[in-house]
Amino acid sequence: MRALPRSAAWRIATVTAIAFALATFAIGFAVHRAVHSAFQNQLENNIRQTTASLLTEYRDEGLAGLTAAIDERERSPANKLGFAIFSGDGKRVAGALDTPMPDVGWRRILFADPEEGPDPARAFSTDLANGMRLAVAADMEPVEAMDETIIRVFLLGSLGVLVMGTILALGLARYLKLRLDRIAVGSRAFALGDHSGRAQVGPHGDEFDELAASINAMLDRIAALLDNLRQVTSDLAHDMRTPLTQLRGQMAALLRAPEEEREDRVERAIEQCD
Repeated sequence: MRALPRSAAWRIATVTAIAFALATFAIGFAVHRAVHSAFQNQLENNIRQTTASLLTEYRDEGLAGLTAAIDERERSPANKLGFAIFSGDGKRVAGALDTPMPDVGWRRILFADPEEGPDPARAFSTDLANGMRLAVAADMEPVEAMDETIIRVFLLGSLGVLVMGTILALGLARYLKLRLDRIAVGSRAFALGDHSGRAQVGPHGDEFDELAASINAMLDRIAALLDNLRQVTSDLAHDMRTPLTQLRGQMAALLRAPEEEREDRVERAIEQCD
């Protein structure tokens, strides 16, 4: 279709496809943020609860009890957290979490993973007695993996919507062009002089068929008016033929009339013209 870029159907379908793709992207972004927040909140709740439990151990049994509790948790196969106790000068004195001493509160840190190297983690640090500090952290890799999965899925979804929208645009534009061509063929023939040309009315009874029927009614009316105009013109020519013939005869006789009769005959000819 040569006129496809200028087709209204193409523009409508393309804008619709882009709108759906943008909506899919927006939904994906919202889902990504919601899932990310849910996972991060779960990690933070786990860190918060574990920190509270360790602080209870510290209050009840001191530094030795806290160190023993951390060792026990690190040996547990179900443990997903990292622990570290830092002295006042920032040196790690207990726990396997290999990272510089973080500031107090929630922080995003990097720790040395024995298998993967530097990894990001979400950490919560609390001051202990004598300038010491307890840090409890959770690896952010599961959250980041989930983020990547969601982004990948919704990017593919948006691409799929664009492809389907493009196919829809092509199909819709072709369908509308075929239907409109069936309507336009009659009016084009009428404009070229074939007053019998009419738009094709389909069997569906839809808006296109109603439009074709309306155009045909208009063409019928125009054809009737043209027939009337031809009849009026023919009648007018017939009615004027006799007086014009008489007037011509008078003009011819005037050429041969004597000089003294010409003025009278000219006046009668003017009266007849009036």
